Amino acid sequence: MGVTFFREFKSFFLTEPMRGSDKFFSAILSKIGDGLKLNEEEIKKIESRMFSNDEVNVLCPYGLRSFRDNKDVAQYNNTILQQEESKTYSAATDNFINCPLAELNKIQNKLIKLQVADTGGLPQDLIFVIEKSYVITTNININDGLVYGAVGTLE
Repeated sequence: MGVTFFREFKSFFLTEPMRGSDKFFSAILSKIGDGLKLNEEEIKKIESRMFSNDEVNVLCPYGLRSFRDNKDVAQYNNTILQQEESKTYSAATDNFINCPLAELNKIQNKLIKLQVADTGGLPQDLIFVIEKSYVITTNININDGLVYGAVGTLE
């Protein structure tokens, strides 16, 4: 996992354009890459290649998915993990030393309300499922390869 994970990839040199022979679609992809606004016809072309969640779950249940924001990613991941029969829940535990009880309660109430984006990418609760793939979304321990983008399977 971590840095060594990427050593597992192989490189392949492409000998033909991978955008296919659809020049209109290729031009749309170039516009998107350049950050240009699409017209109505181009938007319809892109939308014609989209699938509903139900279609994707049937056609490609283990495929990669792109989401608009982290909230949608978390919701999707949670839905998938909740469907598993054998799962383990883990909740973060915070230790406070020499903190008056009244102040401790205020701090804990603030922490519970924080979004994952405000906690360095570390959620309050985690669900673990054996043999599921996980992606690390924040640098945890660089020396151990627990870095942003590292992918691994829980064993």
